[in-house]
Amino acid sequence: MDMTHLTPRGTAQRFNQGAAFFPSSELPVLTDVVRADRSSAAGHMPKPARPQNHGMLPIDFARTMRLWNYEGTDLPCNLWQMHQVQILDLSGSRYLERVTSSISALNQLRHLVLSQCNSLKELPEEIGLLQELRVLDLFRCSRLVVLPSSLGSLRQLQRIDLRGCDALAGLPPSISELPRTCTLLLPKHLIRSAIDTAHPAGRP
Repeated sequence: MDMTHLTPRGTAQRFNQGAAFFPSSELPVLTDVVRADRSSAAGHMPKPARPQNHGMLPIDFARTMRLWNYEGTDLPCNLWQMHQVQILDLSGSRYLERVTSSISALNQLRHLVLSQCNSLKELPEEIGLLQELRVLDLFRCSRLVVLPSSLGSLRQLQRIDLRGCDALAGLPPSISELPRTCTLLLPKHLIRSAIDTAHPAGRP
């Protein structure tokens, strides 16, 4: 699925076709969690509340999970239960500081969108366990300082967007192990690093 074709839907359609859309103001707090029933088109949501760190997601059947402008500093603590998620979109989550190792439990994940997560500084090595991952979007993660060395293990990766990641000092050597068909979108200061990694001294 082309991410450019993913557009917001109305809240009335939130539980249709296995997709979930949660504006940050509607995420439940830890003690006020419900699960949506597939048999109910509207589902049941708790009273809107500001999300807390380590908050929990209210459903576990969605294949598309959008948490635009999520206000937690960590990923929701029960994310590991969302085994069917194929698209996880945390765009604009400006308070998100870390992606925990529990991300590795999402073994069906194909698109991980962390664009404009301005507090994010690093990704866990467990990212390399996401063998179905096709797209890693880190556009304008302006405080991201390091990429995991396990990136080269992502054999299905088709696109990684690092534009606007101005704090990145360099690319891990494993970047050269990515599929040749993978598209790298890089900030200007990393272009030379990418060339040197792909063609180190002594190699044609």
